Amino acid sequence: MTRLATEPIAAVLKSCGYRKTGTTFHRALDDVDHLINLQKSASSSSGEIRATVNIGISVRSLAPIRAGVPDKASLWSAHWRRRLGELMPAATDRWWTATSDDEASAIGQDLAQALVQYGLPVLEKLADAGAVVALWRQGMAPGLTESQRRRLLEMYEHQAG
Repeated sequence: MTRLATEPIAAVLKSCGYRKTGTTFHRALDDVDHLINLQKSASSSSGEIRATVNIGISVRSLAPIRAGVPDKASLWSAHWRRRLGELMPAATDRWWTATSDDEASAIGQDLAQALVQYGLPVLEKLADAGAVVALWRQGMAPGLTESQRRRLLEMYEHQAG
């Protein structure tokens, strides 16, 4: 069932320049990475999948450096994070459930359409570090705590000189 839900999403995202690794799609732009992840619930089973879509943006210049090498962009350490359902009109943490192949296929179509209509346009508006930093300056930092927002903004401004 998971494959049936993922196929329509993969088709849309690959046409937009995303590459897939596991359940995460990644697109590298000039100074940011866009990440889209299909997350299955721990309560999913072979007879039922329950999934949501996580969206993130990582500012490459702020990636942690270990042994002289910047960490690879990860949704879980991204500098901007939202769930797809939060970007939709109902603005809720939405999870989709399927108990059959037909439902999984329909969910995949629904998720692909929601990404095109709500997720990708938000990412397009945040296509560079300056756009993400502008949000931080306005006090907005989805997925971050206030102290993380302040620390990252300070780091970015220090790097900018």
